[in-house]
Amino acid sequence: MKHQKIAFIGAGSFVFTRKLVTDFFSFPDMPPTEMAMMDLDPQRLATVETLARRVIEQERRPVTLTTTLDRQRALDGADYVIAMYEPDGLEARRREVMTCIAHGLPLAIGDTLNASGIFKAVRTGTVALAVAADMAKLCPQALFMNYVNPMAINCGILNAATKIRTVGMCHGMEHTRNLISKWLGVPAAELQILGAGINHMTWLVQIRRGDEDMYPKLWAKLPLVRAEDPVRAAVMEATGYFVTESSYHTAEYLPYFHKWFKPLYITDQEMPYCNEGMGGGGGPYYLSECRAGGPDRADDSAGLGYLSI
Repeated sequence: MKHQKIAFIGAGSFVFTRKLVTDFFSFPDMPPTEMAMMDLDPQRLATVETLARRVIEQERRPVTLTTTLDRQRALDGADYVIAMYEPDGLEARRREVMTCIAHGLPLAIGDTLNASGIFKAVRTGTVALAVAADMAKLCPQALFMNYVNPMAINCGILNAATKIRTVGMCHGMEHTRNLISKWLGVPAAELQILGAGINHMTWLVQIRRGDEDMYPKLWAKLPLVRAEDPVRAAVMEATGYFVTESSYHTAEYLPYFHKWFKPLYITDQEMPYCNEGMGGGGGPYYLSECRAGGPDRADDSAGLGYLSI
């Protein structure tokens, strides 16, 4: 069985790394694998290493784990490269988000479009090109699996400027299926969803359970959906289809809903309201993290703090 090497660039992104490591072990025929985890923050790297080693010991599979602060060492000979970094850490995110808010531009997460999305594209795209340059020397046939936002811009940069094979990854569809399964009282594994669109604006054109169309049942649950996820409920009523992103995220792309962001900008004490009124979307989490962040939260000694929210 062929040996494979998976390089995690920005492994200190704890949530992504934890989910991906456990996902890999869901494949019973997983070949002998080296997981090479790289981050610039030694503390975060040590945390994910502890978690990963526990999973490996529990699963007793042919997997070895290496950790490093050296990106080139992690990339050397890799078959797959998973990118999930946040250059300059949370302080950079705080500046991007709060600068836009200070100039009256409503947003909650700000990682995809508008000024903050462009700012982040400059940061992350610069790193993507640097990683791609290393890959061209150390693992030119590897697949670059991008989890970094803005997804479309980063993938576009790599496709236009390099010969590295690139694919964009996002967990929006999975999260949406889990949410719909809760509303419908149906196990998520039994729902087959066909999506179409772009990252952060993917439309659920079909929701089925075997041969049964589940959209009529979702429409029947509209009062519940509206109470928990008002923007996405309104979008479904207007278009006939549900979308993948939370109410906060969806509202960033549709100016009709910008009034919902007002409570975000008054005081930090108002943050809990956001979880209650907007379906528990990502906005409060991102903004509270950015507001709490600072230089001590980001290792930017090399100009590339591989930290992720």
